[in-house]
Amino acid sequence: PVPFGFTLMHIIRFCHLVYMKLINIKLSFNQDLTSKLCSI
Repeated sequence: PVPFGFTLMHIIRFCHLVYMKLINIKLSFNQDLTSKLCSI
């Protein structure tokens, strides 16, 4: 059986990666939005 801590570490790492991706998407989206608003 896989040790629980090992699995937990993988879950946390995966969640962290997804979280960072979402933040990057949100940041780039906000930049697009502001640049569009500023260009109007």
